This record gives sequence, C-alpha cells and structure tokens, in this order.
Amino acid sequence: MSDTVIQQNITVKDGGQLVTVLKHSKYLTKMSHYRIFNEGMAQVISDKDLTQQDFKVLFHVVNNMEWDNIFQQSQVAIAEALEMQQPNVSKSMKKLIEKDFIRIIGNIGRQNVYRVSPYLALKSRAKNLAPMLGDWDGIATA
Repeated sequence: MSDTVIQQNITVKDGGQLVTVLKHSKYLTKMSHYRIFNEGMAQVISDKDLTQQDFKVLFHVVNNMEWDNIFQQSQVAIAEALEMQQPNVSKSMKKLIEKDFIRIIGNIGRQNVYRVSPYLALKSRAKNLAPMLGDWDGIATA
C-alpha cells in the first residue's frame, strides 16, 4: 500500500454517500484512535437512566482514555473541559461506575484512576482484548 490516502465512495439506496478512508497502518500509530463496540454502545444508548450529562461525561472519558483503557483526570478537570459543575460530574461518574461502564482501579494521591469497560471501547492492541475482558469479568486467562 502506498503512503497516500485511499478513499472509497459508495452510493447507498437513499442517495446518500458512504465514504471510507483508509490510511496506511504506519500512520495509525501516530494518530489517537480507539475502537468502539456496537453492543457496548447499544447498551449505553438504550439505558434510560443515563442523562445527557452522563453521556457527555462518558464520551469525554472514552475520548481521553489512555492505553489499556486507563483514564486519569480529576473531576475538576472534567468539569472544566465540559463546562459543567464538579458535583454534577461526580454524580455522573458514580452512575457510570454503578452501570459498570467504568471502574475505579486505583488512585494517585486523592485522584482516582479509572478503566473504561473493554465491552464498550478498546485503546490497546487487539490481542489484549481477550485478557482485558477476562480481567473485567474476573476470569483468569492464560
């Protein structure tokens, strides 16, 4: 594959256009990216308890997670980024933890360190998905 971008345009039934853009894999390592899983996203979307505020916080967390789905930002920083009040961020984080979309896996000082559910998204190598799912479910993997 050459170093150029390959673009594929497909016309769909309703007259719209579906555009797929492929880049050489060597560029993907330089770009921030993660995978979102349909079933996990469907679970989030269909959850009637989640508010718009909860969605904003969850998508901020997913968008800013680090390698292996780790997220380390204070609630104050989240509140500033989303132009929300910190107590509202705290309520949303608690709800997302209760729903098992994120988990607290430790802390640094007074700041929690979170992990995003690997059923929802993955920012890691594909081969790490199965062990992460096993860890999330409490199942030891070889």
